[in-house]
Amino acid sequence: MKRVKLIAPKRFIIEEVDIPKPALNEVLIKVKACGICGTDLHAYYGEHPFISYPIVPGHEFSGIIEKTDEHVVVEPLLTCGRCYNCKIGRYNICNDLKVIGCQTDGAFAQYITVPINKVFSIPKDMSFEEATFVEPIAVGIHAIKKAGDIKGERIVIMGAGPIGLIILQLSKIFGVKEVIITDILNSRLKLAKELGANYAINVKEENLIKWVYNTFGRDGIDKVFECVGGDQSITINQAINLTRKGTKIILIGVFKRSLPVEINLIQDRELEILGSLVYTSGDFFEAINLLYTKKINVNKLISKILPLERVEEAIRMLVEEKERYIKIILKPNDT
Repeated sequence: MKRVKLIAPKRFIIEEVDIPKPALNEVLIKVKACGICGTDLHAYYGEHPFISYPIVPGHEFSGIIEKTDEHVVVEPLLTCGRCYNCKIGRYNICNDLKVIGCQTDGAFAQYITVPINKVFSIPKDMSFEEATFVEPIAVGIHAIKKAGDIKGERIVIMGAGPIGLIILQLSKIFGVKEVIITDILNSRLKLAKELGANYAINVKEENLIKWVYNTFGRDGIDKVFECVGGDQSITINQAINLTRKGTKIILIGVFKRSLPVEINLIQDRELEILGSLVYTSGDFFEAINLLYTKKINVNKLISKILPLERVEEAIRMLVEEKERYIKIILKPNDT
């Protein structure tokens, strides 16, 4: 079979290897579709703090268990089952957490073996391309649950990439009153409006904090979801300054390094800054249901579908042509 291995920053190799044999309590999955995530981009450029080389990326994937012809998605979290958080059901923050495609080889491959207890069946009339979004939708569900009840609230979503656009749609499902979403690309802000954003602000053209204060006053924002990350503290400090006192900021974006943060304002304003890491099985089940019942639109997020061998071209598109491409899906098997 073919698989794509990242052996150093900006250096993929395509290799021929034997189809893996499942161990006890594992299944063999023929990978039908795999999304390229922001995490994969960070890994490609050597910018992800928790990914080392060599690695076969790919954690947003769907496929078929060939023995049973079952269509499936996979929750890519490998955990110890013994630490405190595993025992209380918060295994997403296991002390020894490994993510398929990040710390163990992933689904940029024609076949993959995974633990059977991480496999979720999906309806056969759900496309494999749509099913790759179960994982990022679960990320969004988990983040909103961390925020608590958002019904009737006004929120800011920083970043109109795939996760930000998914959280936008989920927030409407969870009953939010108004959504302000930000980005530096007008094409993504236009799409955000199509997907239900009440306000879409280009932060290159508008001072976000001034705009918020002038439009809603100092107490107008109930919660902020930071979906950008990166290597600067601009977004987190904007979030600290624009939200009302005594509320929550939820961090979903991955930051590449330690950054200076206005810590005194967190104390002074009694702000809660909450990290949100991936999901648990309940989020996965909910994501499958929302996707299957068409309550969330992912087809507008799919920019292109390419064969596995064109992975580097796909990454170049996502990095260099952000105005045109939001999500590219790889097809490791043509049939």
